[in-house]
Amino acid sequence: MSHRTLSTARCDPLTGLLGRDGFTAKARQITDRYGDHALVGIVDLDHFKQINDGPGGHAAGDRVLAATARP
Repeated sequence: MSHRTLSTARCDPLTGLLGRDGFTAKARQITDRYGDHALVGIVDLDHFKQINDGPGGHAAGDRVLAATARP
């Protein structure tokens, strides 16, 4: 598998954010480099299932994820 294919596989196509495996690898790389001086954060959207399964459906959920991922 090429580096580019691996990089693409680790990113979510909707948000462009790293997926679980990509995030884990990057977090490990950061903590290995900076040790106790590293800070790695995870965002968990409260009540996301209600949005995704609500009247707006997955399209509404996709909009929330995309908006959350924007810098």
